[in-house]
Amino acid sequence: KYCIDQSNDTERHEQIIHMDMIYEASQVTIIAAGGDNANAGLSGVGNTKRNPQPLIRLGNITLVSSMSSQTGIIANSKWYSRGWTLQESVLSTRRLVFMED
Repeated sequence: KYCIDQSNDTERHEQIIHMDMIYEASQVTIIAAGGDNANAGLSGVGNTKRNPQPLIRLGNITLVSSMSSQTGIIANSKWYSRGWTLQESVLSTRRLVFMED
């Protein structure tokens, strides 16, 4: 959405046919897997909230939950249902995934 000029059909087509090379050559792909739509933002960044990580304090010891299975959360996300996400997931050498948790 942001890297390709969506109002320029020629540029958009040219970039889309090269997405495999773009993802393979990227240093990192930032994935917004949280939220119900593309405008939800990155959870935990700026004013976009994220679910707090459960913890309990027992005296001077703090136990922190590792949360749910990340694979399961991603597979149930709106991001996972979008068409281009297969390319992001398979072709990116490194991914930084933002989820509600």
